[in-house]
Amino acid sequence: MKDALLVFAAQFIYVLVMGLQSLAVNNGRYMQAAIQSFALGSVGITITTEIVRRGDAGSAVWWAYVTAGPIGITTSMWLFNRRKKKCD
Repeated sequence: MKDALLVFAAQFIYVLVMGLQSLAVNNGRYMQAAIQSFALGSVGITITTEIVRRGDAGSAVWWAYVTAGPIGITTSMWLFNRRKKKCD
């Protein structure tokens, strides 16, 4: 279960940052997009390593990996819209 939680957290963060980076790029925020790109590389290697080492299709690690993405992207959209409303 610890492995699944680690993979879920890493994938959640990865997709969350990917969504925020996409929104930053679309809004012309260069520095923010560059920093997020660095974070994506760092988290991406962690996810790849853990999945290859610990994940079998259908296992808790596998399910953690595939469910974290949708939750991460919708969270990034919510955070961006929340921040945008404060700036308007």
